[in-house]
Amino acid sequence: MRWPWQKAPETRSAGGYESLVLNAWPAYTGLVAAGHGAVATAAALIGRAMALAEVETDSMMVRAALRPGVLQRWATEAVEHGETLAVLRIDDMGAHFATPSHWDVLRASALVREDDWTYRATFFEAQNSMVLNVTGAEAIHLRWRVDAQRPWAGQSPIKVLGASGTLGAGLERQLAEEATNAINGTIISGRSTGVSVSELADDTEAAKDNLVARLRDMHGEIWWMPTALAGQHLPLEKLRLGVEPPIATVDLRAQLVRMIYALCGIPPALWSETAAGTAGQAAMRQFVSLGVEPLAKRLEEQFARVFGERVGLNFATLHASDLGARASSFAKMVQSGMGLQEAAALTGLVAAEAP
Repeated sequence: MRWPWQKAPETRSAGGYESLVLNAWPAYTGLVAAGHGAVATAAALIGRAMALAEVETDSMMVRAALRPGVLQRWATEAVEHGETLAVLRIDDMGAHFATPSHWDVLRASALVREDDWTYRATFFEAQNSMVLNVTGAEAIHLRWRVDAQRPWAGQSPIKVLGASGTLGAGLERQLAEEATNAINGTIISGRSTGVSVSELADDTEAAKDNLVARLRDMHGEIWWMPTALAGQHLPLEKLRLGVEPPIATVDLRAQLVRMIYALCGIPPALWSETAAGTAGQAAMRQFVSLGVEPLAKRLEEQFARVFGERVGLNFATLHASDLGARASSFAKMVQSGMGLQEAAALTGLVAAEAP
């Protein structure tokens, strides 16, 4: 008997939560397999671009801590894994950032300033490990994408594309079956007796199974097959057997990869084999503006919180490839009546003044 004011006991069916996880896992792993290569490529591009940033600060200590390799690692991990954490350490040699092997968020909320968030960071050593409790004012916590309801948890492109998990899993499974089960070899029809005519004419199940087994064991070999008109001098015919996935499957998988590139701010023309000249320059400009600089702005926010001063990241080196197009835009803006300083700042020929 249960009184009205008593809470009903919590019950879970044996196949409820576990079955949901098991059913969702193949879809998620299929999406990871289909998209991980694209995410890794995007992360590598953005990471290398971030390494070319010029750190704008008057502090030699800050400049030494923000080395190109550090910036590259942060950007790469943020895109590939959704987030990265680095703890600021200051010693007699100056300042440097230490990356923990694992971390937990102890205190964080949308109602609490990020400076007051608390992390438990674990650093593995050769023989043991060290655990530090640090605040947001002591750590760089770069996230590629955040959910407003859980701002402390970063989300990677794979996580964002979770709704496409079933599609990714199906495509990856189909391509894997095609590559695994396809016969690999070459058959040349002629007058050799590698396989007898009687064997080919035998349509019993045992003979068919034997022939299929022999074909699967080709492993890239070349087989000579007799023609039905044995004894006649017929021209040789070559038949190549191998992986041949449906065009629709390949196209759908390519669309999934393009979705991931678009999420990361990488325009199609940047990785297209046919893009060159003006199209390539425009693609590079879009990549820097949509894929690299937004992540750099988030880093600048983190720098201001940790260092207590403005630290900028300048990508003039990457913009140099588009100098001709920007100079042309600058001339058109000036001719239309815009001021020199404003036109130069809009086209990136000079750095815009900080607010």
